[in-house]
Amino acid sequence: MSKLSQATKHAVAHNFPSLALTYGEEPDPIVTIAPAHPDFGPIEVMDDEFEITVNCGRFTHVHLSNDDEGIDQEERNRRIVAALISFLRDIVADRMEFWGSHRGGGGCRLRGSQGPFSKLIFGPPTFVWSGPIHD
Repeated sequence: MSKLSQATKHAVAHNFPSLALTYGEEPDPIVTIAPAHPDFGPIEVMDDEFEITVNCGRFTHVHLSNDDEGIDQEERNRRIVAALISFLRDIVADRMEFWGSHRGGGGCRLRGSQGPFSKLIFGPPTFVWSGPIHD
């Protein structure tokens, strides 16, 4: 198991003790978080050796990496894991909004950051961790 995987598993378990977590070994998801709402789907955290990929339910995925110069791999891993924890906190606090699907393209953004055209382009419903948003 890589040092990035070890640090990721430890940080997720420490920061989210109330979530239903399962663990695996790369190339499979190293952490899977059961969804709060069944239509959201599970969050899967993948160790891609130099970055973390997060499959965000049935909607999209994001890459978390760090290209800062002048730091060693341990510090790079620490920064990647910190970015993951921050992202996951936003998800489980319903601060991230998701739309679309892996099949047809999807995405995510901080709630409230959309302009007036957004709802027309992406259409309802959009989702947060706890379920669909109908507004």
